[in-house]
Amino acid sequence: MSEPGLGRPQFLLTAHLDGQLFASYDNEGKNWEPREPWMEEMIQVDTEYLDWLNRNARNTEHLLKWQIRTVMSRYNHSGGFHTLQWLFGCELSQDGLKAGVNKFSYDGKEALSFDKDTLTWTAYDPVGQEYKREWESKPGRTQRSKHYLEEKCIGMLRQFLKFDKKELQRRVAPDVKVVHKKGRDGAETLVCHIHGFYPKAIDATWKKNGEVLEAETVHGNVVPNSDGTFHTWLSIEIDPEERDQYHCTVEHDSLLGDPDPVVEQPGISLWVMVGVILGLVLLVVPLIIIIIMIIRHRRERSPPAPSEEMRSINPPRKRRHVLIQQEH
Repeated sequence: MSEPGLGRPQFLLTAHLDGQLFASYDNEGKNWEPREPWMEEMIQVDTEYLDWLNRNARNTEHLLKWQIRTVMSRYNHSGGFHTLQWLFGCELSQDGLKAGVNKFSYDGKEALSFDKDTLTWTAYDPVGQEYKREWESKPGRTQRSKHYLEEKCIGMLRQFLKFDKKELQRRVAPDVKVVHKKGRDGAETLVCHIHGFYPKAIDATWKKNGEVLEAETVHGNVVPNSDGTFHTWLSIEIDPEERDQYHCTVEHDSLLGDPDPVVEQPGISLWVMVGVILGLVLLVVPLIIIIIMIIRHRRERSPPAPSEEMRSINPPRKRRHVLIQQEH
């Protein structure tokens, strides 16, 4: 952040492994703080590596404190509250393939993202275009970005996994449910809800008679649950008469063998649901009135309780990945 405020530190680093926060750093503490037991064990065992992580975080803090001033001037912002975010991370699959992310955002809007395979930057606004031209004109800079993602970040990931043995072996199978939604115009949408799975990597598709329908499918983001698992969804518009030809299939590390198609479970249409709710309301309101009348009748027949006594009564009431987000 350009200046302290909102009860948060001016500079903040958060580190995630397979979507789980395991450590954080800020400009007030000046040290990485563990958020998971395995991280606490690691910093006690490997103090030299912790020192390296802290030095690297402090260098990044100094760099972004200078960088945010430069970025503000390019956006013609002379003051005020602004944020600069740098998100980078890497993935290592079981077959050795490496993937990575490296992107910058300013005031919550993405400005630049790096493609390590093409050694190019994608810009999302005019200021991003300026940085794209500057950085791509320096081959050494793009090569360093590629090296950091494929070597340094992967090295950090492997180091963390040495201590995160429990999470490395953890597998939670997803709970999959398919419902259909009907609109007033007769259109129908199938929605496949996938809930409670771990690790984060998952592959889900809609199929019609065994054929994958990728282009017709709308995918939701994979987002975390409060218990450390994840959930997502995917939907597709269909002809209601062909509903039994569609299946949602899910591939995940927790599932053995080929995925079996999930049997479609029809949902209740919107207008049927409205009718049910109205019916319940009409049924409940007379019941409430009757209960109130009975209570009033009983109170009229019973003597009033002392005021002191009333005051004393209280009413019942399979991929592994590490992701580091830096915010300034």
